[in-house]
Amino acid sequence: MRIRISSILFIAIAGLFTQSLSAQQFTPPSEGFTVWLNGKPTPQTRTGDTSFGKLTIKVYLVTTQNGAHGVSVNQYPFATEEPDKIEASLDAGIASLISGRKAKKISEKPVTLGGHNGKEVYFSFAGGVGRVKVFLVKYNLYQIIALGTSPYVNSASTKKVFDSFNFTQGNVGEKWTTFTSNTSGF
Repeated sequence: MRIRISSILFIAIAGLFTQSLSAQQFTPPSEGFTVWLNGKPTPQTRTGDTSFGKLTIKVYLVTTQNGAHGVSVNQYPFATEEPDKIEASLDAGIASLISGRKAKKISEKPVTLGGHNGKEVYFSFAGGVGRVKVFLVKYNLYQIIALGTSPYVNSASTKKVFDSFNFTQGNVGEKWTTFTSNTSGF
């Protein structure tokens, strides 16, 4: 019995150690945020036409056996600091996420970070649960998200992702720029 408990404890500690080795601070150079992630994110860029113009979405996601967590940044073609427009944009971002997953909202509460108002929502969908914090800063809608099993979404590791998210100085909410060179091939 003593050997079995020791073995289980060793495996549990080894698992925690391995997990902490893969944990890393992630700060993309021009997105205006920093966050702790449990692994290297897979970056994706998507675009889509909306009623107010073309929308660019950059997603940084880490996928595990029990779920996924990360950050997405939606860049709107306009900037706003008007409270009514911010509220409407937050609601639209949350509604899009909920309807896209055919989810049911469990709870919603207001949150603030760095002087920016946002919302935190818990929801359920077929196959799991989710948690998202959403902030609109100038041009950018930031979404910190976790999807998966309830133990995964409510784990200490996922909590650390949400607690570690912060805006960086200088380029938070700024419009991205695109550079094209005809002579260098990019």
